[in-house]
Amino acid sequence: MGCAEADWLTPMKAARPDLTLTGIDWRYCKRPGADAVIMGDVLRAPFAAESFDAVVCISSLEHVGLGHYASDPIDVNGDMRCLDLIRTWLKPGGFVYFDVPWNPDPGYRVLGTETRVYDDRSLETRLSGDTWHEKARIYVDRHHIPGSDEHQLGVKATTAHERFHYVVCVWQKPVPIEYLG
Repeated sequence: MGCAEADWLTPMKAARPDLTLTGIDWRYCKRPGADAVIMGDVLRAPFAAESFDAVVCISSLEHVGLGHYASDPIDVNGDMRCLDLIRTWLKPGGFVYFDVPWNPDPGYRVLGTETRVYDDRSLETRLSGDTWHEKARIYVDRHHIPGSDEHQLGVKATTAHERFHYVVCVWQKPVPIEYLG
């Protein structure tokens, strides 16, 4: 999800030609490694339930529903709705990887149409909720910048007044007992 900014699909396909890779973004892009690229709204994506082993959202989930791109509809809960859809699209045992801006102070906020910045509570309430929390294996890590103080998280300056870190989340969809045989 969000494949127009950088092409990681092509190197992934080169490394793993056995994978079927699908990209989706609001912006047009050519990705030679992708088996399909869809230009459109991820919240209206035509994916069937349990059709993916993994979904990857690199620096994209925090933008869903903010209306930043030309046809991007406003949905104040677009990030939450997107994760609900991803859970539906994943096969049992499938993984979702995403990274989002994170800063514990002053807490969750939306920076115009550009991005959401999460804190620990909003990671728990907005991006976990009932669909993942307690039912999924959740892995969370904060990026570190090489050469930075070991206690300093990776910091990305977005404007002269705004700094945030990135938090990486990897969640695994639970496998229902009936699938285990």
